[in-house]
Amino acid sequence: MSKFLATITEKLEETPLMTGREATAPRAETNKVIIQRLWEEGWFAEPRGLGEVHSEMAGHGFHYNRTAVAHALIDVVKEGVLNREGRPRRYQYVQK
Repeated sequence: MSKFLATITEKLEETPLMTGREATAPRAETNKVIIQRLWEEGWFAEPRGLGEVHSEMAGHGFHYNRTAVAHALIDVVKEGVLNREGRPRRYQYVQK
């Protein structure tokens, strides 16, 4: 899947879209990659709920379905990148 997205991103960079006077290339990134980037930036230093994660991603221009974000968070927890605290429907995700 990542090779597929890398190929798409590469092709999109070859034909940038014009916005005003400057050209910007569209991004093809999975929600899991965005979550990992937030982790790298230390954004998960404080416990964050699903709603906060979803809003932060939207603030960066990534508008994913909340269910997809929840599944990506579970994947990142399983990989040992984040800890999950709390109880169902109230989980908080925090950096290890």
